[in-house]
Amino acid sequence: MEPRHKPIRILLIEDESAIADTVVYSLDSEGFESIWHTTGEEGLAAFKELPPALVILDIGLPDAMAWICFTGCARFHWFQLFF
Repeated sequence: MEPRHKPIRILLIEDESAIADTVVYSLDSEGFESIWHTTGEEGLAAFKELPPALVILDIGLPDAMAWICFTGCARFHWFQLFF
């Protein structure tokens, strides 16, 4: 019997459900554990609670929290930023 590996956790912060549904479906289909939040505030709280391996962040969030969320995450862990 092969050992079971814990899936890689990916945090998606996206306010548009059509986009988020597609991304979550794709990630889950590939065996990732996706966590979706619709606001920067919720996403940052989720990041602090249980840091993921990757954050996919909508830079145009309606609560204007994208940059605050990014800098807040960067305080806790080093990571690369892709646009």
